[in-house]
Amino acid sequence: MTGKLATLSARRLALALGIMALIFSSAPSAPKRLHQSSGLIRAQMQSLLSLYGADAVTLDRNARDYKSLEEIKWQGRPGSVNQTATVFGDPTKAGMYVTLLKRGPDDWSEPHTHPNDRYITVLSGTMLIGTGSNFDKKNVVAMGPAA
Repeated sequence: MTGKLATLSARRLALALGIMALIFSSAPSAPKRLHQSSGLIRAQMQSLLSLYGADAVTLDRNARDYKSLEEIKWQGRPGSVNQTATVFGDPTKAGMYVTLLKRGPDDWSEPHTHPNDRYITVLSGTMLIGTGSNFDKKNVVAMGPAA
């Protein structure tokens, strides 16, 4: 049981760090140079890091892998306005992965299931999400970015 708890805790920590990295790297007010390996960190992030006793450092790509916004490769599917990008891991294999999704207006998914847990974070716009086996546009929850 302890091994399962440790694995679950590690996955949640990795997810939280991935989301923080996405939020930090996608901030519209951040200058382009912050998205590169310049070592500059916004004041808000420095405050957050200082809460945990962390120092701001320049990341070494040989020690830690990351992607800048310019390195993210978006892919579309025939007949769909959706675009996806894999930021970390492999969605076709077991284990942790992070993907980004861009959806068009009034673009709906049919009811479906996934073999693993999904965590959704809306960075901009509003995503309408429903559950269950019946497709019902009136029975959805609106999810938007955190204020």
